[in-house]
Amino acid sequence: MDSSASLSADDHPDPAVNGHDPELKARAEQIANLTWRQHQAIRVALIAIGLPKEVASNTAWLAADPQHMLDQLKRPRREVLAVGVTGVTVQTDTLIAPLLRAAENVRMSDKRYEGTFSLPRYGTANRNAACVLDLRHYGDHQAGLAQLEAGIGEIDAVIDANNKYGADIAENGVRVGGILFPLLVDLTDKHLLGGWETADCYGRTYFVQQSENIELRGLLDQLWDIPTTRQEFNAHPMQARRARLLSVAGKVTNGTPVTAAERSMLIRAVMPSTKMVLAVEGAPMAEARRRIVAQQHLDRPTPFSSDTQWQTRAEAVLEALEQKERLVAPPDANQAQVRLWLDAPAKAVDGVTLYPDDIAVLAAATLLPATDTAQNRAITTALRTRGVMGTERKEARSMVAAHVIARAIPAKYPRDGRRSALERVLRLGDLRGIVVDTRPIADILADARCELDKAGTTKSEGEPAMVGSATKQILMRAGFYLTCGVGESTFLERSAYGAVKGKAQEPGELLRKLAKTKEGLEQLAQAIFDGRRQYHIRLVEKGQLAVDTPSPADESGRMTPAELRDLALAMNSSKLGEGNGKGEQPKAAAVQVREDTDDLRSVVGSVEETVRVMRGRKDSIAPEPHVDEHGWMDPLATTAPESGIVYRLRQVADDLHGWSLLHKKLNGSGPTSEVAG
Repeated sequence: MDSSASLSADDHPDPAVNGHDPELKARAEQIANLTWRQHQAIRVALIAIGLPKEVASNTAWLAADPQHMLDQLKRPRREVLAVGVTGVTVQTDTLIAPLLRAAENVRMSDKRYEGTFSLPRYGTANRNAACVLDLRHYGDHQAGLAQLEAGIGEIDAVIDANNKYGADIAENGVRVGGILFPLLVDLTDKHLLGGWETADCYGRTYFVQQSENIELRGLLDQLWDIPTTRQEFNAHPMQARRARLLSVAGKVTNGTPVTAAERSMLIRAVMPSTKMVLAVEGAPMAEARRRIVAQQHLDRPTPFSSDTQWQTRAEAVLEALEQKERLVAPPDANQAQVRLWLDAPAKAVDGVTLYPDDIAVLAAATLLPATDTAQNRAITTALRTRGVMGTERKEARSMVAAHVIARAIPAKYPRDGRRSALERVLRLGDLRGIVVDTRPIADILADARCELDKAGTTKSEGEPAMVGSATKQILMRAGFYLTCGVGESTFLERSAYGAVKGKAQEPGELLRKLAKTKEGLEQLAQAIFDGRRQYHIRLVEKGQLAVDTPSPADESGRMTPAELRDLALAMNSSKLGEGNGKGEQPKAAAVQVREDTDDLRSVVGSVEETVRVMRGRKDSIAPEPHVDEHGWMDPLATTAPESGIVYRLRQVADDLHGWSLLHKKLNGSGPTSEVAG
């Protein structure tokens, strides 16, 4: 396990470190001897606080200065650790060699849901005493150990690729303390292994242990070997390692020359001022840890991908809803089953595998509740624990829902573009409050046809028509296959046209337009029928109905993305009365204004998206986004003020505001005549 057990004969004293290195001398002073009595006293104190015996028995190995740790345990500190979480902690210098690198790492969140990382997330032990890594499902001790080693190896590779401080840590050691959580590892039904895991300091620990050739399997063997007698304690490898460190520390303190290898071993040995979390309140231990990690990493300018951030936030929301039993479940399904479906959509749960569109509806029903509901408030609270504040809150629900639903996209297909298009669909206010409907698609479609007929009558009178429950099902289910694709093919992508009337529609607006017409509704239903069979979506000819057939369409009968877009835009400009036997008649002005409003809403969405992108423009070396540091200027605003963007937007806003006030006044709910005038 430990290459520093003996020093090479080629290692000679290094004049540069012969008592003239203040930092090395400080490191030497951090390390003290550990006696059997201190080992047992630390164990007893931690058990009294409530930690599992397996963890308490291995804690003394961490103490750089055991007496300092004992003093801290006599007066542990209670503090606020994260949003909604308080805890009991001690802060002390710790040796890095005995630390367990965290098997739940925030950088692996996106890979877990792509199906390329298999280690489970932590659970929580009884009495909220520790985090738990449960590996029993791998079958036996050796299989579980092999999976753990493989998973840690994958995390190590990601850290190597993303953390630029490895060489510095290997040379100069760790200068900034981290946060440690108690962990139980369950590899069999018989024995638990206890230790302390690196909640927010995986990289620091990894680079030190890598430099010291400390391998996971050897470390686990040593932690399993808990001494129960003074003789076993004195012969333990952890105690032997401390003895070697004390020998080098003694040389440095006395001014005796040390070799370069001895210097490296000593300077890498300790993580200073490390916070050890002994107990938490306000959340299960595993969730408290996730909140703290999010607070330490995601809320800071560290190089985490957007996907990693949103998968972490999705985990927090689902965890919170599951605890409150607010995951929306189909009949005869429980909270645990729903959580498994949403975490791993491709896997069967209790023998049941859902269609991808079922996953989409399940996630939307859970994550896009109606406003002013307990469900919605619980989501808001969970998002706040993962740093979602300010303007980011606006689209947070659709972003979380998109990341959960996109887990149903097979890992072999690119996800970013598909997920982005899906997120635009999930922004539709029409989908808020969607429910889980487990009926056959044919039955849902029949109801949606009735809702469309009723909506036509309402709209012809100039009144807004609400999207019916069955139509929401068709929208969401078809939306998945059209944005996330059927095999290699996708049909609705993010708009590439810009704000051009008739072409600026995002995927959500195009779906909305399709759902408002008979031809469009049938085409959406066909997308569901063919998507479930993984067939290329067939084109529904005008006047025909969607059909669920066991054979795919031939080349000539397949729908193209251009045909789908043309269908949506053509339906938007069709005449009122088409297909109803009354001949083509001009639309009423009220109807036309309603459709113009839909177009306007789409254009405003494009403007908002452009401004959001501008707000995020930032040079790599700049502390703040460009517009926050330097502001923004429209060149035309000075040479031709009436052509300036702000001036034109204000003119449009004034017109719309005036019409809105007039409508309120005429309908008895508006302002006084003085304001209106």
